[in-house]
Amino acid sequence: MNYYDKIIKTIDFIEIHLKEDLSPNNLAEQAFFSVTHFYRIFRGMVGESVKEYIRKRRLSQSAIELLASEKRIIEIAMEYGFDSQETYIRAFMKMFGITPGRYRRCKDNIVLYEKANIGHRLHQRRADTSSFSVAQSDQVPLGMIKRTIPSSKYAVFTHCNYKDHLKDIYQYIYGVWLPDSGYEVAELDTIECYEFIKGHSTNGLDIYIPIK
Repeated sequence: MNYYDKIIKTIDFIEIHLKEDLSPNNLAEQAFFSVTHFYRIFRGMVGESVKEYIRKRRLSQSAIELLASEKRIIEIAMEYGFDSQETYIRAFMKMFGITPGRYRRCKDNIVLYEKANIGHRLHQRRADTSSFSVAQSDQVPLGMIKRTIPSSKYAVFTHCNYKDHLKDIYQYIYGVWLPDSGYEVAELDTIECYEFIKGHSTNGLDIYIPIK
């Protein structure tokens, strides 16, 4: 099962179990990812952290129930995992700009957060790849430490004007490129290499993703 299928399966599982305990650690285990790797892949494909995604889906489904049922607000709050009515009201107000009670009475228009449609999100984007080498040195500048990076294969993504686009770059890498690449992310650090050019309004960025 590839990355795309695993995250689709996770989204479907979340949708079915919105009223149950949804631990990100358990979701990662079900998808056969390490927790850190799962967080990266989910955010890259969905555009939200898994915790934020679950929170928004629960609030949106609870809004539907407010109009479709006669349950008390406290009942709906508890069903969707909020520990008190006050906590639920604050979260609802923050997301929709209106209290659950007013929404139920006035039926104001609000924008619900729909179930993630990865197929729609993964529209065409592109990134350039490149490689680099560095000279080995035993001289460590004052205030810095030397760290040996294990030998690995890296996918390198170069961006010429990364300012304000870093989130989009990572969403492309984990949400678009990786699922179709045939690679998996190795359990090593991702490396970001920045290039600052004096007098230029744009600066370069290389992102090295360890793959296997």
